[in-house]
Amino acid sequence: MGAIHLPRSVTFDKAIRFERGRTDLTFVPVGFGTPTDEAYTTRRVDNMLHCELHFRVGVLTATSAAIDLPSGFTINDSESDPQGLTDRSPLGEWTASTGSASLTDIYNGTGQSGYVFYDGSDTDTVFMAHRTSNQSYEKRDANVFVGTNAAVSLIFKFPVLEWSNA
Repeated sequence: MGAIHLPRSVTFDKAIRFERGRTDLTFVPVGFGTPTDEAYTTRRVDNMLHCELHFRVGVLTATSAAIDLPSGFTINDSESDPQGLTDRSPLGEWTASTGSASLTDIYNGTGQSGYVFYDGSDTDTVFMAHRTSNQSYEKRDANVFVGTNAAVSLIFKFPVLEWSNA
């Protein structure tokens, strides 16, 4: 049987839009120095952008660990759940090796992991947390929970306010 080829996007019953994975969007890791070995894949499903990001950390800075979203994409903070996206809303998860070792360190218990979240302060940025404080995800500097040259992977999704880059 031959390969199945999908068009760039498909609309089902005019309610759900599905888009094949695309790699042309640029995400900016914040607090991780100049990342290397970057691989970003996204796909649109209805009004959500599903993201899978992988990169190796550069020289860390004492800046909140975050990911700036691609230009033109903003989080629609009223569509994540029936009550709307609230302060410290979880959007996905992240994992990282502790330093120069490979991603297999995560599964041996020597890596870090946590949640990707939106805190309501910036509609084009998501943050990374590895612990909570007072029942909220805690923003922490990137250099607190990963080491230089760590391999980082994130999987998250968010509702997009406007599809200017669709």
